[in-house]
Amino acid sequence: MRKYICSIMIALLLLSLAQPLRALAASGDGLRLDQGGTVTVVSQHAAKEEISSLCFSLSVESANAARVEFQFEDSRAKIKDFRYDEATGNLKIYLAGTEALFTEGTDSLTVG
Repeated sequence: MRKYICSIMIALLLLSLAQPLRALAASGDGLRLDQGGTVTVVSQHAAKEEISSLCFSLSVESANAARVEFQFEDSRAKIKDFRYDEATGNLKIYLAGTEALFTEGTDSLTVG
């Protein structure tokens, strides 16, 4: 009987942990890359939560990727930086500021 109750408790714990993961996946946050190479961060809740900093990474696949640069668009960010790891092909983008990066009523931010 004790083993049966323990199994039920573990199953309930796993179900309770899986529920937030489904809600997080359906949030609609992500990145958009157009034909010209412009990167846009899309988030339905970032303006409401007044997000003032973010970091994301892009995977760069190119034969000549020894030197990778990222050109930032104008934004409210005070700090704009990028780091490229040639070994893994990852380009990390950093934006940080003292005020919200997303303007009120918008769900996207053109980064660069």
